[in-house]
Amino acid sequence: MSEVWTDELRRTGRVVFPVRRLTVVVRCFVPAVAIGVLTVVSLNQELTLGTPETVQLVAGIVIVAALVGVGVWQLATGRPAITIDREGIRAGRRKLIPWNEIGPIPAPHAQGPLTTLQVHRKLTITRDNVRDIQAFALWLEAQRATNTP
Repeated sequence: MSEVWTDELRRTGRVVFPVRRLTVVVRCFVPAVAIGVLTVVSLNQELTLGTPETVQLVAGIVIVAALVGVGVWQLATGRPAITIDREGIRAGRRKLIPWNEIGPIPAPHAQGPLTTLQVHRKLTITRDNVRDIQAFALWLEAQRATNTP
């Protein structure tokens, strides 16, 4: 995969990693189904305002609604896309993080769908944009080494 990214960087001067729509849909769908089932089960019980069970149910619904809202925004806008060019890294419409502000790229955190890469204190890359974060980290370190004076 890194050869494709390097090729695109040479050819166009940048590589754009758009939001991977299926990943966002799955991330939103699973909690939404879980909270839906929990809500149906809870509605079969007698709920009284102020009880711990009701408070937990409402908190869960609010959290899942926020996650689904973010996911819907990402699907509708296609943001934030990650862009790598000769100047540095951009996430969405954020200001450029130049190569000289980026330290050595660390190993990704976690494994599987929860894998993240902390590139900079202001930027964490997730599987929402990059499928193979391990390969991306190695490629990004090579780009950083090449572009840092």
